[in-house]
Amino acid sequence: MEENTSTLCVETYEDVDYVEGCWRTDKHQELVEEGQDEITGRLLSKELAIVKLGAVANDNYVRGMTMQPQWHGYWKNVGTLEKSNYVANYLYISNIAKQYKCGNSSTYPMQTGMDPVMERIIEPFGIRIVDSDPDKKTLTDKGIISWEQALNGEPATMKNKSLFLYGMALHCATDTFAHSTTRLNGFVIKHDDDKASHKNVADDDTYYTNRIKCAREIAGNVLSNYLLTSSGKVSDFYIKKYDRTFHLVNIAEYMSIVDNTYYKNKKSYFDALNYSINP
Repeated sequence: MEENTSTLCVETYEDVDYVEGCWRTDKHQELVEEGQDEITGRLLSKELAIVKLGAVANDNYVRGMTMQPQWHGYWKNVGTLEKSNYVANYLYISNIAKQYKCGNSSTYPMQTGMDPVMERIIEPFGIRIVDSDPDKKTLTDKGIISWEQALNGEPATMKNKSLFLYGMALHCATDTFAHSTTRLNGFVIKHDDDKASHKNVADDDTYYTNRIKCAREIAGNVLSNYLLTSSGKVSDFYIKKYDRTFHLVNIAEYMSIVDNTYYKNKKSYFDALNYSINP
């Protein structure tokens, strides 16, 4: 079983409680701070606070890694037994974030290779809550949380919505290095790998530590995109800190689907990073 069944972690950030499925306790929000340390530009503290709200939104509003992999950097959909292109999914949500920053909340095109079901979550007036049921086989639509609620009382401006959505994109990108990695022998690093100690190794940032270093770097790339008013780029997955101690599932195939020219230019890198698996 690859569903995250670890105890949900509760953290407090600026007097607000959040519940999140975690890398390790508060890692999603730490990655926002750590991502800023990776870049030269700086977001204001209030901007970072809203990005952090978005960085845990995936675990609050579209829960269920195996049933909704598109929001959790997971490489397959367990329900449909189809591949899930985490590169394309990340690009889609980051493009919406850019469109909001540019003042456009009505048109954002499909991304080649993305999971089409992503279209129904981001609404002009809020975020649709779709929850994975306890049986991990069905999804339940629980309605829409307004932007005002999602932003925890911050003004529902286009800028603030954009910051929130860049946080959701950051979650998708960084979770890839928790949920879609393998050891060098191709064995997927799962949540329940260490059954003897009941240790959640996929979300443990001390396990195959280069994964979290790569996650920090891609978090910085997402924040740079915000500062540049840019969509996510395939080059965001070209991680300089990768040391070849683990693989990403199907990264070569997913990159080639999204931008085959870029993939061919960086083929040696992504082929080294890649481990191909069918669902």
